[in-house]
Amino acid sequence: ARLRNAPTLLNAALQPAQFVDFRASFLEDQVALVVRDTLEMHGSLDAAAARLRADPATAARFRTALGTGAGVGTGGSARGARGDARPTPSDTVPTERHLRVAMAAYLRTLVALDSRVDRALRGDTLALSADERRGFTVFMGKGKCGTCHFAPLFNGTVPPDYRKAESEVLGVPATVAWRGARVDPDVGRHATFDAPVWKHAFKTPTVRNAALTAPYMHNGVYRTLDEVVEFYDRGGGAGIGIDLPNQTLPPDPLRLTRAEKRQLVAFMRALTDTSSVPLR
Repeated sequence: ARLRNAPTLLNAALQPAQFVDFRASFLEDQVALVVRDTLEMHGSLDAAAARLRADPATAARFRTALGTGAGVGTGGSARGARGDARPTPSDTVPTERHLRVAMAAYLRTLVALDSRVDRALRGDTLALSADERRGFTVFMGKGKCGTCHFAPLFNGTVPPDYRKAESEVLGVPATVAWRGARVDPDVGRHATFDAPVWKHAFKTPTVRNAALTAPYMHNGVYRTLDEVVEFYDRGGGAGIGIDLPNQTLPPDPLRLTRAEKRQLVAFMRALTDTSSVPLR
């Protein structure tokens, strides 16, 4: 069984790889994999589409939303003698592909880029407190967070063209332990891409909305941002007793002060933005 901490869907549209192990590139594929995964939804998009086809009103809404001749259905579209697009039967009723397209379209609306940090970067000098501003300096400087969590998305999507996503080998422990820790057995990207360099490698997630998305790491081992900061401050797995020859996170301790750790967490909390999914 492969049990993992579910990553946020906020800003998923702005990353070129899905899942922590990069096994899908497009949201349409991510939707299909999640629905049929026996450890997740254990469902069938074909069965769901069949139920929707049985409701004429729902079928009509799909036809209106996705068009009747755009080749969205599995059968594509045919052209008449005058070159006009004529819908095939699969274009006029919900199909498995329609569902993937519709759900991926919804996921692409979940964009959250209006946190107080964003407002400060746009010139609002009152958006951040002094501690939050110092935390940004730690994030981009002494803490070295910005060398993997690239601004402005604060994830592993590499600027300036944002076409590549990075993964890292951190040495994440199986349980919380600050000495004599054991690495989590999940091999990450290595299960999908059989190369030694990818063993225990996982996608660099976004820090945006981190205050709302506990627990942390691919296995949810850490419950608080303070624990996450402590893990990095010690040099990742190497600093808590884990020996991974391919660890990509620098093993040297950061030696952050208590104040710097507090400021770093304050900055990450300032990256909260729920405007696309208002909390009630």
